[in-house]
Amino acid sequence: MTEASAALENLPSSIPEGYQLRKEGKATILQQGNDVFFNPAQVVNRDLSVLVLQQFQQVRKEEGTLKAPGRKFKAKVAQQAEAQPDGLRVLEGLAASGLRSFRYALEVEGVRRVDANDMDADAVNNIRQNCAWNTSVAGKVVPTQGDARILMMQNELAYDAVDLDPYGSPNTLLDGAVQAVAEGGLLMITATDMAGQPLTRPPSPPHCMLHPLQVCP
Repeated sequence: MTEASAALENLPSSIPEGYQLRKEGKATILQQGNDVFFNPAQVVNRDLSVLVLQQFQQVRKEEGTLKAPGRKFKAKVAQQAEAQPDGLRVLEGLAASGLRSFRYALEVEGVRRVDANDMDADAVNNIRQNCAWNTSVAGKVVPTQGDARILMMQNELAYDAVDLDPYGSPNTLLDGAVQAVAEGGLLMITATDMAGQPLTRPPSPPHCMLHPLQVCP
């Protein structure tokens, strides 16, 4: 039996009236109409995010420790690394339907906890309902409601990976994301259009410039 089949077997047999099932990867969620934002076209983005997190987890597993050779750690960071339980803690700051969070929990080996956050109460209630629906990820996906910027600022160095997929520019979220991700962690940031990054339209013809991110200790 495949893991996907096992996950499906753990689902209740009856679908609540007015709801439909959405299946993607190994995850299956309930959704009622368009009450909660869901973009089917972003499946490629979600697939890539899962693959990146899988590779990140594999690298971390091979390193065997946060304190890899040659990496300098502040005392605070080193203490936090020692205190953290095994497994990745992931934040999806703008979770909406929460499908990406469920995919992380089901498809990435070694994920300990995924915080699925959204400001919208309906979205968070939907994630809670899907946590009850997906018994195979009980305790792994944790719904939270609030401003992602505040959440990240209040959880300094708490996450091994931070995933942000906003509607529009992610620029206002970057400061909090850098604060929230642990030393040696992973930031996964999505911008839905070229104009989203510099907050202006790119010149014609469109072009893209890549700059390495340097974070000073």
